[in-house]
Amino acid sequence: MIIKTLTNAGNPGSIARYSVWPRHATACIIGMLRVIELRKHTKTQLDESYDVREFHSTVITSGSMPLNVIENIINQYIVDKLQ
Repeated sequence: MIIKTLTNAGNPGSIARYSVWPRHATACIIGMLRVIELRKHTKTQLDESYDVREFHSTVITSGSMPLNVIENIINQYIVDKLQ
């Protein structure tokens, strides 16, 4: 029964990794939620000129960095798009 549950839940390796490193799962979820918030904020600010591909390109090409730095980059992206 447990094997079937793990198979239905997704990648068993992910489940094992998150059970050993729960902070990793928490960090991933916090990052995901913050990017979703930034995406909603950007969409609200830019309205018609919002392009989800540009938004994600800006986030991804910025590389791995703290969330407050990504927030600053997105805020600058919004200012640049509005000018």
